Amino acid sequence: MEEYSMELMEKAMALFQSGQTAQAADSCRQVLEQSAQHTGALQLLGVISFQQGDLDVAQHCFRTALSLDEAIPQHHNNLGNVLYLKQDREGAEACYREALRLQPDYAEAHYNLGSLLQESQNLPEAAAHYRKALEINPRYPVALNGLGRVLLDQNQPVEAAAYFRQAIDVAPDYAAAQQGLAEALASQGDAAQATAFLEAELQGGGDNAPLYYRLGQLYQAQGQGERAQQCFLEALRLQPI
Repeated sequence: MEEYSMELMEKAMALFQSGQTAQAADSCRQVLEQSAQHTGALQLLGVISFQQGDLDVAQHCFRTALSLDEAIPQHHNNLGNVLYLKQDREGAEACYREALRLQPDYAEAHYNLGSLLQESQNLPEAAAHYRKALEINPRYPVALNGLGRVLLDQNQPVEAAAYFRQAIDVAPDYAAAQQGLAEALASQGDAAQATAFLEAELQGGGDNAPLYYRLGQLYQAQGQGERAQQCFLEALRLQPI
């Protein structure tokens, strides 16, 4: 029986890694029919359910896995992600903090906690967790962008721009970092450079509505009403209200 479950889990992982998530989930369920306390199957089924938006199943899987072994930091982090999407910010924060207590060098948990704290306007602690995530993984684009956004909110546009540039260097099509860099440049009083940057990004094949909207705002601030209107219309075309 144990050998059969192992073969099914190997199959489930192979299917998951090849993008066949529905079949991978079926294999996990087969494992759980044989062994309801198989933490590997619970973990993978929880991840797949989370990706598919089935938060109730994901929460059940992660809570069951935790009831079997509370010492696995990934279980706490994954449950935190589910609770965050279910609007339980307090529960999510507790999960992320427990994951970090168990594994202080867990970059993803540092990022998740930093993002949550940033939303609640606890900017100093959010920045500290983003920085810790970047100590562990210096090329972590969402943490670079998150720290850039915190610094921008703290009125440090020069420092923010440096982190947005690093995020774009790691992920050239990262629209949030592109928009952040434009805002940082504009906050330094360099609207022309911010405009030129967004123009170059969009001419390179970008079709991101927020970038067009931000470019429209920059044109409008510079008295270029016709260009601003064109950008606003393009933003609406790409992302209708």
